[in-house]
This record gives sequence, C-alpha cells and structure tokens, in this order.
Amino acid sequence: MIINYYGDMWIHRFDILAPLTAMTSKQAKWDWNENCQSFFDTIKKIVSHETLLSYPNFNEPFQIHTDASKQQLGVVISQNKQPIAFYSRKLIPAQVNYTTTERELLSIVETLKEFRKYIIRSTNQTLY
Repeated sequence: MIINYYGDMWIHRFDILAPLTAMTSKQAKWDWNENCQSFFDTIKKIVSHETLLSYPNFNEPFQIHTDASKQQLGVVISQNKQPIAFYSRKLIPAQVNYTTTERELLSIVETLKEFRKYIIRSTNQTLY
C-alpha cells in the first residue's frame, strides 16, 4: 500500500521498480539475484525516508485513505501528502467472509475508532 500510494512522489520510480515488477509477469522466471536485492534495498531506503511521520496540524484537513483486502485492513491518515499515522490489522475468520463492500466499510469504521483523537480535535475541519 505504501509503495503504491507514495510512489508518485519518488524520482525515477519506474526505473527503480522495473526490475522487480518484471518478475511479476506470468511469463517471467523467478530469479532473485544481487541486482534485484539492490533495487529492493533502494526501495526500502526510499520508503523509510519518504514515509517519516509528520505531526498533525489540527488547523488543516486530514486525508484518510483506507484499503481492505480479503485478509487485512490498511489505513493511512495524511495531511498535504505527508503521512501522520498508519494502521493495519488482520481480519478475524468471520470478517474474511464479508463482502468487499462490508470489508471497505469495516475499514472506515476501524479508522474512525482508531483515530478518534485526531478526528474529534478537527471537528471544524473537512474530512475527505
């Protein structure tokens, strides 16, 4: 999720990801070599640098981005494209059987519960 969301902010993103995304093709042979490891290490450095958490500014609106797969929920709260907080958790067995819409709504509910302290302090601000 982090790579997809923040990828637009990286310089030379496609050059860095190309060797690794090439291996996701059904025709590609899996061959993790030193070159792949080097690109992977570069991605880790970029992500750790680009995703340093910022302090919230309660005079600015928050952006909430949720995602729900069949196995887990993920959330990023940000301001001005800078992450403020992350949240994720695995779904319990009953929740795995939820429809896509129910899992997405669960992600929103979990976000509102987990980040209540941010949302309450910014009640005069627009959430989107």
